[in-house]
Amino acid sequence: PADLPRTLQFGRELCWLRARWVGGVFRGPPRLTAVRLNAVWARHAAAIEREVLGSGDGASGRTFTTQRKPVLAGEQVWVREQAGASASEAEAWVASVPAGEVALEAVDDGVSVWIRWRPVVDLRASGPEDRHYVLRSDAGELSFGDGRRGRLLPRGRNNLRIDYAHGGGRAGNSGPNTITELRTSLPYVARVEHDEPAT
Repeated sequence: PADLPRTLQFGRELCWLRARWVGGVFRGPPRLTAVRLNAVWARHAAAIEREVLGSGDGASGRTFTTQRKPVLAGEQVWVREQAGASASEAEAWVASVPAGEVALEAVDDGVSVWIRWRPVVDLRASGPEDRHYVLRSDAGELSFGDGRRGRLLPRGRNNLRIDYAHGGGRAGNSGPNTITELRTSLPYVARVEHDEPAT
């Protein structure tokens, strides 16, 4: 409350809040270490959008490498499977692929159809029509199928792109109160601080 008064409790004069445990199971009793207002999680990462990895040439087992690494979890790989599609062809693509797996892009000669491909641990269980790839995140290396285990990349110029984040590791570890600068101004935000180390 805005009018929270300072009171003397436990030998200290502060503005006291009471928290009651109303349910749940814990291995040990919960221990409150801090109450932080207007707090957000931070992640040591930089976002890269629409990085062109290369071109499909119909060859099997192609491998491509991102410009930056490591690639953090959550990447999205898009393959342009048709260029210059008509409106009706584009609609057919949208109907044939699960929602959110197709992106249409207007170009001079029609519509480019981009399909999202999915990561797998390896291609052994992938069939010839499965839009799968394997990512070695530390090396930023993406491997694609051979037409038997995993679909072949279609032919096209600059028809393979990725949205991803890179970063992490020891470079992001920082001591308390070292991140104190806003990179861009935000309405109603005067400053930033962090009182615990980032790991």
